Amino acid sequence: MLRDGFYETTLKAVPNAAHITLAKLEKEGLLQSVITQNIDNLHTKAGSKTVYEIHGNAQRLFCMKDNSKYSVKDFNLKTAPRCKICNAILKPDFVFFGEMLPEHDLTMAIKASTLCEVMIVIGSTGTVYPAASLPIEAKRHNATIIEINPTPSTFTNSITDIFIPLKAAEAMTEIIKNLV
Repeated sequence: MLRDGFYETTLKAVPNAAHITLAKLEKEGLLQSVITQNIDNLHTKAGSKTVYEIHGNAQRLFCMKDNSKYSVKDFNLKTAPRCKICNAILKPDFVFFGEMLPEHDLTMAIKASTLCEVMIVIGSTGTVYPAASLPIEAKRHNATIIEINPTPSTFTNSITDIFIPLKAAEAMTEIIKNLV
């Protein structure tokens, strides 16, 4: 089981200006969904409602026997948490290397990518698949790609229409000033 130090850090993490701005854009009807590889739950904490977590969420545990889910906050992680239904050891509800991605979130992320008019790609290297295929799919369906990254990614010179070479919080703070 993961040490509780990991969870202490994750549970204490707070959304930054980028997370908050995305939630505001969704509330204003300017953003349809957030697709994230992050497992920290910060988009939901910031107020985003439609979040597709394609690598899962560290705030949950699940039972591989009966598929029940629990909040990590309900357990003392100094010992392996056990399912309250079948007593099996619970697994963190995020993707380990070699595991399949959550089917529902991935399916919805692909659908959102094919339907969007604009996709904002924030802080991605463009090298982790299948997540890296989502902006490519959006572009294939004629979406405008806005990339926010301190340094160029594999997307920058291939599919990006607008490249903003800033950190996420800095860029999103400027964007919200000019949109809402």
